[in-house]
Amino acid sequence: MPITPDDEFTALAAEPPQTRTIAVRSSALREGDAETLSLRISFERTGDLSVVDEIAYTTVDIDATEGVDYSGGGRTIRFAAGVGLVVVVGAVSIFGDLEREPDESFMIVLSDPGGNAPGLALVNGAIAILDDDDRPPPPRTPSQGRLCASAPAPGSGPGHRSCQATGICHSHR
Repeated sequence: MPITPDDEFTALAAEPPQTRTIAVRSSALREGDAETLSLRISFERTGDLSVVDEIAYTTVDIDATEGVDYSGGGRTIRFAAGVGLVVVVGAVSIFGDLEREPDESFMIVLSDPGGNAPGLALVNGAIAILDDDDRPPPPRTPSQGRLCASAPAPGSGPGHRSCQATGICHSHR
C-alpha cells in the first residue's frame, strides 16, 4: 500500500545508549627507603552498573622508570553487575631508595579489550611517587628537665650559660 500525504506517522525516539565511566583514582605514595611497597589501585565505575564490564590496564612511564622506581605491568579486571568499585592491591609495587630525586609519576592506562563500547568511557589516572629522601630528619628535642652536666662557671649556677636561662640543657642531648 503506498504512503499518501494523509497518512499519520509516529516518530519513535531512539533510546540513548546507557553510558558509564570507569576511571582510575589518581594517588600518591611516599617511596620509603629500601622497602617495596604495594600500590593500591582503585577503579571506579559510575553510570549504568547493571552490565558487566571487563577492562584492561597497563602502566606507562611519565618520569618514573619501570623496573627502577616501580614494577609495572598490567592485567584485566572485571566489574560484575552492580559493582562500582574494584581495588587491586599488589599488582604494582613502588621501590624505595635513599636517592634524593624529584617526585616521579607514571600512568595507569585503561583499554577496552572486551568490546564494551558503545557507552563506556575510560579515564586514565596518574600515580605519583613522592621522594622522601631530601626531607630533614625530625628535630631533636633537648633533654628536658635534666640539669646540665657541664661544670658550672664560678658563681654562675649550673651548667652552660644558655642552660642557666631555661634550666634545660641544649648542648648535651
